[in-house]
Amino acid sequence: MCFNLVDDNLAVAYKEGLPKDFVDRLDSMGIEIISVSEESIFEHGCNLQAIGDHKAISLKRNSKVNEQLRAHGMEVIELDITEILKAGGGPHCMTFPLERI
Repeated sequence: MCFNLVDDNLAVAYKEGLPKDFVDRLDSMGIEIISVSEESIFEHGCNLQAIGDHKAISLKRNSKVNEQLRAHGMEVIELDITEILKAGGGPHCMTFPLERI
């Protein structure tokens, strides 16, 4: 809920909620973090699904995150799934691991 790797060198995270050594490790690996607020965690702000080739599935209502992803060259496929969110899951929670060929 507070961290998601969405591309080779890009993650979405509530940075303040992560252990410092983990954030330092990401930095040393050249992984940039798009930071979200603590409130965003409960609105599924990090609940994205990376599908490869610089594309991610995200919630339509996460306009700030989606805008930042696009600014980093990502293609964002927005879903309006407000009814599914009521059960506590989002795009990442709704999928099993995908095999990319």
